[in-house]
Amino acid sequence: MRSGLTTGAISGVIIRLADAGLVQREADPADARRVRVVPRADARDAVEALMRPLGERLQSAAGELSPAEQRVLLRFVDAASTIVGAEARGIRYQTDP
Repeated sequence: MRSGLTTGAISGVIIRLADAGLVQREADPADARRVRVVPRADARDAVEALMRPLGERLQSAAGELSPAEQRVLLRFVDAASTIVGAEARGIRYQTDP
C-alpha cells in the first residue's frame, strides 16, 4: 500500500479503465501471479478528447498571467513534474520483485 491506496481501490480504477476501453490486462510472462495493465494503442484519441477541455481551460488561465508570472509558474510546474516522476519511479521500484 505504498501509494496510499488499497488494492481494492486500485482494482476498481483498473476495472473502470478497462471497461472504458482505455487499458487492457496482460499476463506477466515472468510471474503468473501478476497482471500488467497496459494502455490500448487505439485509446489515445479518446484520452486526448477527454482531456482537451481541461487543457483549453488551463491555457486560458495561463493566458491571464503576465509573462513574468508565466515564467514562475513554468519553473514550479517543471520542478513539481520532476519530483512527481522521481516519486513514481521510487514506488515502482519498491513494488517490483
